[in-house]
Amino acid sequence: MLRPVICDTCLPLFLSFLSHDGTDSPPDADEVVVVLNNFKSKIIKVKVQKKADMVNEDLLSDGTNENESGFWDSFKWGFTGGQKTEEVKQEKDDIINIFSVASGHLYERFLRIMMLSVLKNTKTPVKFWFLKNYLSPTFKEFIPYMANKYSFQYELVQYKWPRWLHQQTEKQRIIWGYKILFLDVLFPLVVDKFLFVDADQIVRTDLKELRDFNLDGAPYGYTPFCDSRKEMDGYRFWKSGYWASHLSGRKYHISALYVVDLKKFRKIAAGDRLRGQYQGLSQDPNSLSNLDQDLPNNMIHQVPIKSLPQEWLWCETWCDDASKKRAKTIDLCNNPMTKEPKLEAAVRIVPEWQDYDQEIKQLQTRFQEEKEAGALHKGAPAQEPGRQAYGQRSSVCSLGRRAGAAHIGRQELCSRSAHLGVGASGRSTNHNREDGMDFVHFANSLSSYAGAGFEVEDTVPAIQVLTGHRKLV
Repeated sequence: MLRPVICDTCLPLFLSFLSHDGTDSPPDADEVVVVLNNFKSKIIKVKVQKKADMVNEDLLSDGTNENESGFWDSFKWGFTGGQKTEEVKQEKDDIINIFSVASGHLYERFLRIMMLSVLKNTKTPVKFWFLKNYLSPTFKEFIPYMANKYSFQYELVQYKWPRWLHQQTEKQRIIWGYKILFLDVLFPLVVDKFLFVDADQIVRTDLKELRDFNLDGAPYGYTPFCDSRKEMDGYRFWKSGYWASHLSGRKYHISALYVVDLKKFRKIAAGDRLRGQYQGLSQDPNSLSNLDQDLPNNMIHQVPIKSLPQEWLWCETWCDDASKKRAKTIDLCNNPMTKEPKLEAAVRIVPEWQDYDQEIKQLQTRFQEEKEAGALHKGAPAQEPGRQAYGQRSSVCSLGRRAGAAHIGRQELCSRSAHLGVGASGRSTNHNREDGMDFVHFANSLSSYAGAGFEVEDTVPAIQVLTGHRKLV
């Protein structure tokens, strides 16, 4: 079946078409029709420009001023038929979304203990999000059992690293990349806010407090590195040289714990900005030695960071002993001076760590006994709780791929299928975002780069957009 996609909805009040090639519309048509009738690439070239009376408008405005709705709100107006935001806003469940990554059995052991420490300190429902790519079969087999016993939700997410974005070859650096480069595409649009918690962290407080922390308009909040353990001053590289000059008195932040306001993050195209900076810096092997940490700190002038209170993350390497009693989380960060193994450090630094470890071991023993006795449900693999609608659908209608500073992206479009006339394939129950982005993000990128005069290009399925004269690759 041929399903036409009308793309003039991508261009709200700000932009107008100059030309389009490779479409299914006449060259002089005011609207672009794209027919998607198979799974092969559909590449078109579209040139747009700002309308004469919109030249000075900020395309990425977040619409905070009374008389300044910005591109984002004008786009939402097109989808909601002009209704006020309050009229179409859906109620969100009171849930703490926690994202974490782990690779290898040791860090999966730390991860299970971190999860238990979170659950022991909150009465708010928790949903964990795990990067599926590097989890072991053992962990994926055990996690449904643990979720049932401790009444939490979880979801496995994955995202295929775009082939045009500079590749990392070391597994650790790939994982670091996933921690920061694809935050706007890993999660469905119903997730407004999430916390990242390192696998080797112990939580001692209710993380609902951090979820509700006021970021003062910043897209994310990080904890600065401690300065109180003076014997480590020689290892504080951010106090001199490039970092001291670049930060200009600002703090250098640690990436073991952070909170992300995804609505703000997407609204200001923070993902595009971070990927664009990464694409430029990563060509130099001496840059971004701590990728997940150096990149947001390097971009602090373009993507502001809200500094969280110091007690949100205590690390023995950088923080003095006196401040430990106020710690809300304890991170088992590496000590470049002593090089103490993490397991030894965990037992020595965190008294409750062994209790958590024993509790998890007992649960694993029961799981194994029930598995061997055949008491566990057999048949179809257990579905992760909380999948619901957005975890069950996958669309064949894709509009480009965006991730770098000048690339357009795609995500599942089933939430917009009624509006666009695009059906779903229903091919997978996994929440699998391979190079994915939402239709809103497609229009957001297209218009923002048109305003900047960039040429946007990618040879991937769906739409390729040319929006100016300068080229970013």
